[in-house]
Amino acid sequence: MSEVGTEETEESDGAVHLPRCPAPMAGWTPALHESYWAFHARWHDDFFAYAHVDLRSEAGALAAVDTTFQDLMRQWPRVSVMEKPAAYAWTVLKKRIIDQGRRRRRTPIPVDDDVLGGLLDERSGGIDPFDTLVENLALHDAIARLPERQREAVRHCYLLGRTSAEAAEILDVDAATIRSHLNRAKRRLARELRMPITPNGDGKASS
Repeated sequence: MSEVGTEETEESDGAVHLPRCPAPMAGWTPALHESYWAFHARWHDDFFAYAHVDLRSEAGALAAVDTTFQDLMRQWPRVSVMEKPAAYAWTVLKKRIIDQGRRRRRTPIPVDDDVLGGLLDERSGGIDPFDTLVENLALHDAIARLPERQREAVRHCYLLGRTSAEAAEILDVDAATIRSHLNRAKRRLARELRMPITPNGDGKASS
C-alpha cells in the first residue's frame, strides 16, 4: 500500500494542504468518496483553528490536520458508519497535535506573521509588545494546566468562539456541563492570572 501524502494547492503558496487520493480510496464507493470529502470540508478549518491554539504555528497546525485526515482516510469505511464520527476525529486530532508538538520542540518554532503584526499594532498604541507577548504566553500556559475537560471547554468556547451548545456537540456532553466547566476554569484562571474572563449567556467569551 502506498503512503498517504499531501499536496499544496497552486493558489496557496504552501498555506493550504489537501490529502492526495491514495490507495486507501481505490476501492471506495461513490458514497464513501462523497461522505469523506463532505466531512473534510466541514471540519478542516475547525481542526486547523484548534491545532493552531496548541501549536502556535501555522505550519505545525497544518501538519497536524493533514496527518489527522490521512488517518481518517485510511479508516474511513469504518469511521463513516460510527454513531459520532466527528467525536472520534477530534480524538485523532488531539493525538496528532501531541505528535507534532514533540517534533517541533526539537526545532526552532517560528512566530507567525500575524502574531508579529498584532504586536507591532499594539506597540503603535503605546503598549510594550514584549509585555503583551509574555501575557499571551502566560495565558496559554495557564490554560494548558487546566484539567482536561475545563481546558477543552475553554479552547472551544473562549479561544475558538463556539457556543456552549456547539462545544457540547463536539465533546459529546450537554451544554450545561460545558457551562459548568467554563465557570470552574474561569475562576481558576482568574486566580492564577488576575485576568477574569466573563462569559456571556451562551458560553462564548465576551469581546
